[in-house]
Amino acid sequence: MAQQEIDRWLWDYLSGELSEQERREVEEWIREEDQHREYFRQFRNNFLKMQWGMHAGLVQGQWKEIKARLHRRQWLFGARCAAAVILILGGGLLFYLHSSSEPPTSRWADNQVAPGKSQARLVLSTGKAIMLDTACCQLKEADGTAIRVASAGLVSYKTAEAEQNGQTLYNTIQIPRGGEYCMQLEDGTKVWLNAATELRYPVAFEKDRRMVYLKGEAYFEVEKETHRPFIVCAGPVEVKVYGTCFNVNNYAADCIEAVLVSGSIGMNEGAEEIRLQPGQKASWAAKGIQVEQVDVAACIAWKDGNFVFENEPLEKIMEKLARWYDIEVFYSRQEVKKVCLSGDMKRYQDIRSLLYYFEQISDIRFALNGKTIVVK
Repeated sequence: MAQQEIDRWLWDYLSGELSEQERREVEEWIREEDQHREYFRQFRNNFLKMQWGMHAGLVQGQWKEIKARLHRRQWLFGARCAAAVILILGGGLLFYLHSSSEPPTSRWADNQVAPGKSQARLVLSTGKAIMLDTACCQLKEADGTAIRVASAGLVSYKTAEAEQNGQTLYNTIQIPRGGEYCMQLEDGTKVWLNAATELRYPVAFEKDRRMVYLKGEAYFEVEKETHRPFIVCAGPVEVKVYGTCFNVNNYAADCIEAVLVSGSIGMNEGAEEIRLQPGQKASWAAKGIQVEQVDVAACIAWKDGNFVFENEPLEKIMEKLARWYDIEVFYSRQEVKKVCLSGDMKRYQDIRSLLYYFEQISDIRFALNGKTIVVK
């Protein structure tokens, strides 16, 4: 397929103008190769930024007219993306696509709210709690298991020295609001933990299964062991893993989500198990387990240091920001909670930059007082 056709195809996909069959074809193409996934990620970022410019009034003209003009040119966001947009629409999007300068946030000059950082609280089987950051240290459990905290903010376990006495010891790692952490379990499984998250796990897994208990959000890269399934307990739901990469979110007790990146997982409540394919999300709620196709990159963007919002209600967006920046959010008008916004932003920016961008693309206004935000 020619590059021009791929670009038009992706544009219509993101615009919601394809049939269900056509959407499946696009998603299959995205999953085919790493190169396709990376191209789609860059394409989507530029698409969202253009939408921001349209909503903010930075680009003059009607959306349909602009799209038609872009289609007549036979290309959209390929290698000449920035030049194409500027030539067709003028310089309005130049700021959104290329600016590295800070936005004008003078009215918030006295309120600096820093983003989260690598930090955690590790509770050993004895009940002893150790605060973890990026400093190196060596710990040891009661059974002899070595616990190493690396300078990069990674905690890992090594059971070679452990005394096998048949007793299963548990550790708990707690990530506060405004924190994140990465760890490696004793079987080699890697776990990325988001803010306001808790993971309870055995120091050494049992011989027939590997079970951990999650509250919050975590991304797992599970080491494949056919004889020992890996199980994530998230409230009343279990996610059974067969060697894979996936994300589990149970911040809300009444809605538990699992997104499969690669491999195979199953979600079950009771005896029935729903198996997922890569690119699918399973959501558990009062009505049972529902499965849908999703943009995986958007669901796991937090792990790679990004916020990706795709037509997401402001209330949900602010919940994520509150956990990451450790802030309190109040609303002067309840109706603004339902305003939907899209965007792709770095998690490590000062929050004032994000608030500025939101004000540019909507009628919403923010008042910032210390670590409290009032949405107007």
